[in-house]
Amino acid sequence: MERYALTRLDLSDDERARLSRDLVDAQPSRLVVGGGAQALVFVGCARAGCDAGQAVLAFGSQGETFVGVRDQGAGEEFLPDDRMEALLRLASASGRWWDDPGGAEAPPQTTAAP
Repeated sequence: MERYALTRLDLSDDERARLSRDLVDAQPSRLVVGGGAQALVFVGCARAGCDAGQAVLAFGSQGETFVGVRDQGAGEEFLPDDRMEALLRLASASGRWWDDPGGAEAPPQTTAAP
């Protein structure tokens, strides 16, 4: 589990602080599967609400890591990964990685047709 600690991710102190702030009101993690990829995804919002900030943290089954936040109207990827971003976009109803990948009402595993 130490591998997944925020301190182990290659983030600056400012990025780590923004991620922590925008992930404080976290939803339960979910396994998102689609397009030949799968990831354990953590999403959350800032204490002031999702309009103030949202964060996404995804760990892929092949060692990929994606970290992004959306605050002040724009999304920023701190640890970009094309495969994880594509999976998150596929799982989001809006097609944006920060827009609740997997859906708040979705079952723990979301799958796409092969």
